[in-house]
Amino acid sequence: MYKLPILTAIRARPALRRPAAALLGLGIAAILLAACGSGGGSSSPAASSKPLEGPEETVKLYRTSCISCHGTELQGRMGDESNLQKVGSRMTEDQIRAQIENGGSLMPAFSGKLKPDQIDALASWLAGHK
Repeated sequence: MYKLPILTAIRARPALRRPAAALLGLGIAAILLAACGSGGGSSSPAASSKPLEGPEETVKLYRTSCISCHGTELQGRMGDESNLQKVGSRMTEDQIRAQIENGGSLMPAFSGKLKPDQIDALASWLAGHK
């Protein structure tokens, strides 16, 4: 029996689309995961051209909790408000602590996610960035 080329081509198309759709889905998933900033340290803070300086535990806490929005060098990834490079010049330590605890405009509250001593350590460290 003779097979029509049109029917053969139609049957082959879905098989070709499946890998393309899978790759597209994986690409979208990768972008979403990178953008969501789970804070798990998967954004490779070691790739920073200028390592963060400060108490080891505080810098580690920053990398796991803050880096997704504030960047590897405190440069901010969510606009000018998220730049922390000179946050100590515009906010006091108490204001920084309150911001971390209660959140603000785009920032979520971390009072339920971090212990008070962790918040204090971050606030003190960030207040020194002038």
